[in-house]
Amino acid sequence: MLSLLFPVHSTIPLYKMMTRLRSAIDFHLESVAVVLNTNEVVEGDLLVAADGVHSRVRARIVCPMTATQDPAKELHCFTGVCSFVPPDVKMVGFRTYLGDGCYFVSGDVGDGTQEWFAFLGSDSLPLGQVPQEPKQFLRQAFEGWCDGVTDIIEATAEERIATSLVEDEPSMPRSAYGRVALLGEAAHAHLPVIGQGGASAIGEAYELISAIQRCQLAESEAAVVPSRAAATGTDGEERAVWLDAAMEAYQQQLDGFSAKLLPELRGIYR
Repeated sequence: MLSLLFPVHSTIPLYKMMTRLRSAIDFHLESVAVVLNTNEVVEGDLLVAADGVHSRVRARIVCPMTATQDPAKELHCFTGVCSFVPPDVKMVGFRTYLGDGCYFVSGDVGDGTQEWFAFLGSDSLPLGQVPQEPKQFLRQAFEGWCDGVTDIIEATAEERIATSLVEDEPSMPRSAYGRVALLGEAAHAHLPVIGQGGASAIGEAYELISAIQRCQLAESEAAVVPSRAAATGTDGEERAVWLDAAMEAYQQQLDGFSAKLLPELRGIYR
């Protein structure tokens, strides 16, 4: 992404980490300043945050939509490995089963082995408590579920079941906030079993680059609303116009993906 956005002669600082933002983020900022671990303050037109599920950038975003979000929920996670071959393993490699306040996922890892994860909220088990017999607890928690769940639990030895606590992070309502773009799990956490945090960040980086390049080209060809720079003659204000347009185009592209994908997921998990 950096190599596409910056010319060859640009200097890109490496091995430096953002420790904090100099101010909260809202939709009206025309630049963003961050403080690095070297105490340097770096200011730019655009901040791209791909800093994961505990994003420092996301925590500083201030807008009406984030004020009403539910806090992160802690879930009990049970995980295990067992020798089990589903009858349709050649067609389906990964399964997700959704329930009320809990879900179960399993995947084929080769050689007739399944790895699975069960997630349950505090309604099923008070937080901080660990059942002495996790297999029996899971039998009761998933009683009445389909064979794809109960057969895997039965095939798993007690000593191969581990437990931990995980956080169910709420997704952000947007990925673009003024001059800040959130990528990957900085915007929306994935199941910890599918390894899609980095992959989604790469895909969204591509969409952000495409939006920036399209809007920059349109500005240079005078195919968009005339820039404020026409009146002021400043490059900064000219850049502000197409950057703002690029951020909105980026958000619209992601909204389009969601509008197409969510009905399909509801059909799958109905």
